[in-house]
Amino acid sequence: MQMEFERQLVATLPRMRSYALGLTRNRADADDLLQDVTIKLLRSEMQFQMGTNFTGWAFSAVRNCYRDKLRSRKRHGVEVDYEDVALTSPASQEDALVLKELFGCINRLAPEHREVIVLVTQQGLSYEDTALLMKCPIGTVRSRLSRARAELKLMLLGAEEVEDSRPRALASPAMRHA
Repeated sequence: MQMEFERQLVATLPRMRSYALGLTRNRADADDLLQDVTIKLLRSEMQFQMGTNFTGWAFSAVRNCYRDKLRSRKRHGVEVDYEDVALTSPASQEDALVLKELFGCINRLAPEHREVIVLVTQQGLSYEDTALLMKCPIGTVRSRLSRARAELKLMLLGAEEVEDSRPRALASPAMRHA
Protein backbone atom coordinates (compact mmCIF):
# COMPACT_ATOMS: atom_id res chain seq x y z
CA MET A 1 0.00 0.00 0.00
CA GLN A 2 2.84 2.39 0.82
CA MET A 3 4.47 1.70 -2.56
CA GLU A 4 1.22 2.53 -4.40
CA PHE A 5 0.82 5.75 -2.41
CA GLU A 6 4.38 6.81 -3.21
CA ARG A 7 3.92 5.90 -6.88
CA GLN A 8 0.80 8.06 -7.12
CA LEU A 9 2.51 10.92 -5.29
CA VAL A 10 5.53 10.85 -7.61
CA ALA A 11 3.26 10.68 -10.67
CA THR A 12 1.22 13.67 -9.45
CA LEU A 13 4.16 15.90 -8.40
CA PRO A 14 4.64 17.63 -11.79
CA ARG A 15 0.96 18.62 -11.94
CA MET A 16 1.06 19.69 -8.30
CA ARG A 17 4.09 21.88 -9.03
CA SER A 18 2.36 23.41 -12.02
CA TYR A 19 -0.71 24.13 -9.90
CA ALA A 20 1.45 25.61 -7.13
CA LEU A 21 3.18 27.78 -9.72
CA GLY A 22 -0.20 28.96 -10.99
CA LEU A 23 -1.25 29.90 -7.47
CA THR A 24 1.97 31.53 -6.28
CA ARG A 25 3.14 32.89 -9.64
CA ASN A 26 6.72 32.54 -8.41
CA ARG A 27 9.02 29.56 -8.93
CA ALA A 28 10.74 29.70 -5.55
CA ASP A 29 7.44 30.06 -3.68
CA ALA A 30 5.92 27.24 -5.74
CA ASP A 31 8.86 24.95 -4.90
CA ASP A 32 8.58 25.84 -1.20
CA LEU A 33 4.84 25.21 -1.28
CA LEU A 34 5.32 21.88 -3.05
CA GLN A 35 7.91 20.78 -0.53
CA ASP A 36 5.62 21.65 2.40
CA VAL A 37 2.67 19.89 0.79
CA THR A 38 4.71 16.78 -0.03
CA ILE A 39 5.83 16.49 3.58
CA LYS A 40 2.23 16.91 4.77
CA LEU A 41 0.98 14.29 2.32
CA LEU A 42 3.64 11.79 3.37
CA ARG A 43 2.79 12.36 7.02
CA SER A 44 -0.93 11.89 6.37
CA GLU A 45 -0.59 8.85 4.12
CA MET A 46 -2.75 6.78 6.47
CA GLN A 47 -5.65 9.24 6.03
CA PHE A 48 -5.81 8.62 2.28
CA GLN A 49 -8.15 5.85 1.19
CA MET A 50 -6.78 3.89 -1.76
CA GLY A 51 -9.16 3.82 -4.69
CA THR A 52 -10.30 7.41 -4.20
CA ASN A 53 -9.19 10.44 -6.23
CA PHE A 54 -5.53 10.93 -5.29
CA THR A 55 -5.05 13.92 -7.59
CA GLY A 56 -8.02 15.74 -6.08
CA TRP A 57 -6.77 15.00 -2.58
CA ALA A 58 -3.28 16.24 -3.43
CA PHE A 59 -4.56 19.38 -5.16
CA SER A 60 -6.74 20.15 -2.15
CA ALA A 61 -3.65 19.91 0.03
CA VAL A 62 -1.78 22.33 -2.28
CA ARG A 63 -4.68 24.76 -2.22
CA ASN A 64 -5.15 24.58 1.55
CA CYS A 65 -1.44 24.97 2.24
CA TYR A 66 -1.26 27.94 -0.14
CA ARG A 67 -4.16 29.64 1.62
CA ASP A 68 -2.55 28.98 5.01
CA LYS A 69 0.67 30.62 3.78
CA LEU A 70 -1.27 33.63 2.48
CA ARG A 71 -3.02 34.08 5.82
CA SER A 72 0.31 33.82 7.60
CA ARG A 73 1.91 36.41 5.31
CA LYS A 74 -0.99 38.80 5.80
CA ARG A 75 -0.72 38.46 9.58
CA HIS A 76 3.00 39.13 9.49
CA GLY A 77 2.80 41.86 6.84
CA VAL A 78 5.09 40.14 4.32
CA GLU A 79 4.91 41.55 0.78
CA VAL A 80 4.67 39.01 -2.03
CA ASP A 81 6.35 39.58 -5.43
CA TYR A 82 4.39 37.90 -8.22
CA GLU A 83 6.42 39.11 -11.20
CA ASP A 84 8.37 35.88 -11.79
CA VAL A 85 6.77 34.30 -14.87
CA ALA A 86 7.73 30.70 -15.59
CA LEU A 87 7.50 28.99 -18.95
CA THR A 88 7.42 25.22 -19.21
CA SER A 89 9.40 25.19 -22.47
CA PRO A 90 11.57 27.70 -24.28
CA ALA A 91 9.57 30.06 -26.49
CA SER A 92 10.45 32.42 -29.29
CA GLN A 93 10.93 36.04 -28.31
CA GLU A 94 7.49 36.99 -29.65
CA ASP A 95 5.80 34.03 -27.95
CA ALA A 96 7.56 34.88 -24.69
CA LEU A 97 6.24 38.45 -24.87
CA VAL A 98 2.71 37.25 -25.59
CA LEU A 99 2.88 34.74 -22.73
CA LYS A 100 4.28 37.36 -20.38
CA GLU A 101 1.38 39.67 -21.26
CA LEU A 102 -1.10 36.81 -20.79
CA PHE A 103 0.38 35.84 -17.42
CA GLY A 104 0.34 39.49 -16.38
CA CYS A 105 -3.36 39.66 -17.21
CA ILE A 106 -4.04 36.38 -15.39
CA ASN A 107 -2.22 37.78 -12.35
CA ARG A 108 -4.58 40.78 -12.34
CA LEU A 109 -7.68 38.56 -12.21
CA ALA A 110 -9.56 38.16 -8.95
CA PRO A 111 -8.11 35.20 -6.99
CA GLU A 112 -11.17 32.97 -7.52
CA HIS A 113 -11.12 33.68 -11.26
CA ARG A 114 -7.37 33.10 -11.51
CA GLU A 115 -7.68 29.81 -9.64
CA VAL A 116 -10.43 28.44 -11.87
CA ILE A 117 -8.50 29.44 -15.03
CA VAL A 118 -5.41 27.61 -13.73
CA LEU A 119 -7.33 24.47 -12.74
CA VAL A 120 -9.40 24.13 -15.91
CA THR A 121 -7.06 25.41 -18.62
CA GLN A 122 -3.59 24.76 -17.27
CA GLN A 123 -4.24 21.63 -15.23
CA GLY A 124 -6.96 20.24 -17.48
CA LEU A 125 -9.31 19.39 -14.62
CA SER A 126 -12.96 18.84 -15.46
CA TYR A 127 -15.57 21.28 -14.20
CA GLU A 128 -16.75 18.60 -11.77
CA ASP A 129 -13.28 18.02 -10.33
CA THR A 130 -12.68 21.76 -10.12
CA ALA A 131 -15.97 22.22 -8.27
CA LEU A 132 -15.02 19.49 -5.79
CA LEU A 133 -11.59 20.98 -5.26
CA MET A 134 -12.89 24.52 -4.82
CA LYS A 135 -15.79 23.28 -2.67
CA CYS A 136 -18.41 25.11 -4.70
CA PRO A 137 -21.23 24.18 -7.11
CA ILE A 138 -20.33 23.36 -10.70
CA GLY A 139 -22.40 26.34 -11.85
CA THR A 140 -20.11 28.61 -9.85
CA VAL A 141 -17.09 27.11 -11.61
CA ARG A 142 -18.71 27.71 -15.00
CA SER A 143 -19.66 31.26 -14.04
CA ARG A 144 -16.19 32.11 -12.71
CA LEU A 145 -14.53 30.60 -15.77
CA SER A 146 -16.81 32.55 -18.11
CA ARG A 147 -16.15 35.79 -16.26
CA ALA A 148 -12.41 35.13 -16.12
CA ARG A 149 -12.29 34.50 -19.86
CA ALA A 150 -14.32 37.66 -20.54
CA GLU A 151 -12.00 39.71 -18.30
CA LEU A 152 -8.94 38.28 -20.04
CA LYS A 153 -10.42 39.08 -23.42
CA LEU A 154 -11.06 42.67 -22.32
CA MET A 155 -7.54 43.01 -20.95
CA LEU A 156 -5.83 41.45 -23.96
CA LEU A 157 -7.88 42.97 -26.78
CA GLY A 158 -9.00 46.22 -25.21
CA ALA A 159 -12.59 47.33 -24.74
CA GLU A 160 -12.97 48.75 -28.30
CA GLU A 161 -11.97 45.52 -30.03
CA VAL A 162 -14.16 43.41 -27.75
CA GLU A 163 -17.21 45.55 -28.52
CA ASP A 164 -16.48 45.34 -32.26
CA SER A 165 -16.35 41.53 -32.07
CA ARG A 166 -19.77 41.25 -30.39
CA PRO A 167 -22.90 40.60 -32.44
CA ARG A 168 -24.66 43.85 -33.37
CA ALA A 169 -27.60 43.20 -31.02
CA LEU A 170 -25.23 43.01 -28.03
CA ALA A 171 -23.12 46.03 -28.95
CA SER A 172 -23.73 49.36 -27.24
CA PRO A 173 -26.50 51.65 -28.66
CA ALA A 174 -23.84 54.01 -30.03
CA MET A 175 -22.22 51.12 -31.88
CA ARG A 176 -25.52 50.05 -33.48
CA HIS A 177 -25.89 53.38 -35.30
CA ALA A 178 -22.29 53.50 -36.46
